[in-house]
Amino acid sequence: AYFSGLIASDGHLRHGDSIKNKKKDYSVTIKLKLTDINILEQFKTALKSEHKIGIHHSFDERTNKVYDSCTLQIHEKKLHDDLTKHGIGHTKSKDLKIPENIPNELLHYHFRALLDGDGSWFFSNTNKDSLNMSIVSSSFDFINQFKSILEKECNLHDNKIINEINTSGVYRLVYGGNLQCHKIADWIYQGDKYPCLERK
Repeated sequence: AYFSGLIASDGHLRHGDSIKNKKKDYSVTIKLKLTDINILEQFKTALKSEHKIGIHHSFDERTNKVYDSCTLQIHEKKLHDDLTKHGIGHTKSKDLKIPENIPNELLHYHFRALLDGDGSWFFSNTNKDSLNMSIVSSSFDFINQFKSILEKECNLHDNKIINEINTSGVYRLVYGGNLQCHKIADWIYQGDKYPCLERK
């Protein structure tokens, strides 16, 4: 449940012609910061995979900095097709959805990964003691589905989705205040910290 959420947020699915063997190539890729490599190692263990984790160093001319990343790419048609069947496909920026068949007792793991990938926790500029949680998506339907489930599971107030499509290409959902944010944290962790991106 966690890793399906991580693929939905930070992963990429591909199918196309392979140059090497002239057959259809099906792959699932997750790329993270190098400091998050332990998550990819846990994913390999969960899948009993022998795929190698690639380490990359890329220079960004805009920031004049070198960024270190790690990538796990799995060429497996069944994994690719299963994820696509459950709403995590190659066009997930447009038609991403939360799988309907995740058992309720595992749903918080999926949401934890979605927040690890596309969410953030931060303190307000106007009130350094007030915690906020934000998540973004380019799909309104997905962010609305996320909102409905989160508010139901955490007993939150009805919140407004912020439309930033014209400026940053995303829809944003923000919950502010320590009470609401602690309700969210209590639900997505439930006393069980792992797996997670430890920096978040």
